[in-house]
Amino acid sequence: MLNTASIERLNATFRARLAPLARRTRALARHSATLETGMYLVGAVTNFCTDHERLRLPGSVGGHKWLPRAPAMAAGIT
Repeated sequence: MLNTASIERLNATFRARLAPLARRTRALARHSATLETGMYLVGAVTNFCTDHERLRLPGSVGGHKWLPRAPAMAAGIT
């Protein structure tokens, strides 16, 4: 089920990481293919590289209280 909060969070992530989608910017997406490629790149970085607080695991490895995980790690892809 999709809710408004998750859609707005996705929009905020794209605006924060893609300059042509930000408000009052000097960057311009001249071609829709460039913008589409950037959105795929942001999605890949978010899913494979960025740790999410809700997906972390309790652990005591190396003296750390929590073990960070990205969504792809939680799904068992990586």
